[in-house]
Amino acid sequence: QISKLHKKLGTTFVYVTHDQTEAMSMADTIILMDGGKIQQMAAPEVIYNDPNNIFTAQFIGTPPMNVHMMRDNVNYVGYRPEKIQLFREKPEGCIYVRKAKVITREMLGSETLYKLQILSDYEAEKDTIMSKSLDMSFTVDEEIYIGIAKEDLYYFDLLPDF
Repeated sequence: QISKLHKKLGTTFVYVTHDQTEAMSMADTIILMDGGKIQQMAAPEVIYNDPNNIFTAQFIGTPPMNVHMMRDNVNYVGYRPEKIQLFREKPEGCIYVRKAKVITREMLGSETLYKLQILSDYEAEKDTIMSKSLDMSFTVDEEIYIGIAKEDLYYFDLLPDF
């Protein structure tokens, strides 16, 4: 109804919501705030595809972006659950490849959500992550490989809070 009214009146609306789905579906511009500070102001597709920071990356999207500290213990790498490719054999052509174990499998119809435990010798990479896949053939406790293409990785650093 609000979208219809906005279109009919042809005027600026300010709509405040905590529901990211509402914001993403209705807004021309989103101002995302945390603790009274603007984290990012942009069109919904920009906020989703080019987040300014970890807060924005993990606030927008369901499930949220997976983010890990990199081995330099300063920077972070992130990737969206739907960008993860799942393999039974170690893949070629992906810049980010990790071995993982399927912890849970939740079929949602056309896609399946997998909760995966990264299997790594590096402590910071042992996180659990979420993957959204059209492939529903993987089973709980199965050890698989994940691969993410270079263009699907996001890099963040933590800047001081001014």
